[in-house]
Amino acid sequence: MEDMKPPAPSHIPAKSCNTRSRLWSIGQLRKIRSSGVVLPYVILTALIAVLGIVALAARNSESQLSSIRQSDAATAKEAAEYGMNEIIGKLNSDAFGYLWVTNWNSSASPPNWVSVTTANLAACNIDISGTPGTSSLVGIKSLSTISTAKYQLTSFVPPQFPPGSPANASCTMFGNLFGGSASITVRGSLQRPSGTEVSNYELTRRVHVSDLLAALPTLETFPCC
Repeated sequence: MEDMKPPAPSHIPAKSCNTRSRLWSIGQLRKIRSSGVVLPYVILTALIAVLGIVALAARNSESQLSSIRQSDAATAKEAAEYGMNEIIGKLNSDAFGYLWVTNWNSSASPPNWVSVTTANLAACNIDISGTPGTSSLVGIKSLSTISTAKYQLTSFVPPQFPPGSPANASCTMFGNLFGGSASITVRGSLQRPSGTEVSNYELTRRVHVSDLLAALPTLETFPCC
């Protein structure tokens, strides 16, 4: 009697296929998990790089603005100094020398010396060549080299009488005709072509007038306030 053996399975590879499928799925899952961990680091690194670029650009922009402001301030100061020299040069001429002792009218528009006539000058024994006038000295003037740079005489104080001294009733439009300390303030500014002012500088000088229409006064410069 022959032994009865169970028939051999005809197809076993199904188990092997399922195993490979499971291995493939685990591998893919690991890749996905690995990608999920790396991605935040990539985003963080990119964000840091962008922030660094933005900060560097802002720093360069701030540096350029600071340089422009310094240049504008220097131009405004140059305008004030130029205007001061122009005004003092004219005051030292025979035509305008009487203004060294003439009072200032700060409420005028623009600020100006008080109005003086030839009769006023004669009554106070002040002699000038020509007709009194101040139009070339007051108001806003432009530099010949930089049209957007302006200067203006904003204040003038003539020599004053000592405290308690009687004033000459016929010469009330003048200060001390015997000389003394005078003060001049000139404002320089820089404007954009649109007319917007971007920088300004005030320069004050004290001038000693030795006596009426004497030799050139000596100057003392005081820094801008």
